[in-house]
Amino acid sequence: MEFSFLSAFFPERCCFCGGVIRPREFVCEECREKHALRTKTVKCPYCALPRYDCSCTRAHYYDLLLSPYVYDGDVRRCVIRYKSGGEKQLYKGIADIMSQYIGFELDASKIDVITSVPTTPARLKSRGFDQTALIAAELAGKLNLPYEPLLRKFSDDVPQKQLDPVSRTGNVRGTIDLLGGVSVEDRTVLLVDDIVTTGATLDECAATLKIFGANNVVAAAFAVSGYRPERAEKYAKKQLPPETRELLRQERIPFFS
Repeated sequence: MEFSFLSAFFPERCCFCGGVIRPREFVCEECREKHALRTKTVKCPYCALPRYDCSCTRAHYYDLLLSPYVYDGDVRRCVIRYKSGGEKQLYKGIADIMSQYIGFELDASKIDVITSVPTTPARLKSRGFDQTALIAAELAGKLNLPYEPLLRKFSDDVPQKQLDPVSRTGNVRGTIDLLGGVSVEDRTVLLVDDIVTTGATLDECAATLKIFGANNVVAAAFAVSGYRPERAEKYAKKQLPPETRELLRQERIPFFS
């Protein structure tokens, strides 16, 4: 049967609008069109924002950041429902969307292993589940890649969302270590997080992986914050020639060469 007995009482809901959907579809037709994945666009390799909205002033330890959405509107509500609203099952839809986007943007055969940004035991106990690990493991299955917990977070720092951008880097510095008994030497790692704001946590994770011998670290997140629509509207009036767009695209994936 296409619809199970349980689905009649506990129907699956769209990741974005929360409307009832058919099983295993994750997104309703209206939201599928509204939030269609825009691939092959010119984005900063470190913040995953459009070039017109990038404010990066330095390089990062990770080589590339891939993210399909900005943290706003329906996307923001989806993440809140997942992390704090009792809709734990949304990790499947989030991973499905991320797998599609990564499949468009990246040759997954270049990835050796997928891992997730770690959380502390205290945060795990408070939330009841590891939100990034669930997404990463599901994503690994969809990309036919192995998932391995590689990192641990041994300091229960102040939640990043409570800090200003300048304080976030210092808040996570020295809080990440490699798990005992694992190896990342000469491997390319896909590092998964749910939301990226400044990239400080990803940076600390990527630095640790590279200290222990990882060749490349590609980061992936469901959403990034920092997008400003007014700048997008202004920049939309400027038409980049195709050769410039291709040059910028090559610029954002340095480890492909």
